[in-house]
Amino acid sequence: MTVTMVGYSALFMRFAWAVQPRNYILFACHSFNVTAQLNQLRRAVEYKMSQPGGAEAVSELGQKVGAVVVGLVTLIASHGRVKSFLTQESMPGFVKSISAHPVG
Repeated sequence: MTVTMVGYSALFMRFAWAVQPRNYILFACHSFNVTAQLNQLRRAVEYKMSQPGGAEAVSELGQKVGAVVVGLVTLIASHGRVKSFLTQESMPGFVKSISAHPVG
């Protein structure tokens, strides 16, 4: 759940920065939340490492997180192609309007 919260808050940090006028309060709240959640993740990893068999569990978790990061990087890299596909004339109006929004 901690990793999910970090991702969620990071997305909202980007949104708060991308909208006009910029929402500095929302950005600051989510920046604090990312920091707090990363600290929780650090504490959880330290606890797992102190338990018997913890190194294997942390290694397995690291591989899963790595796979998710690779997937996200792939999605980000293909953003232009996905956006051009979603803004085609054949798409419904609400899909085109959401896809063509400047925030992304």
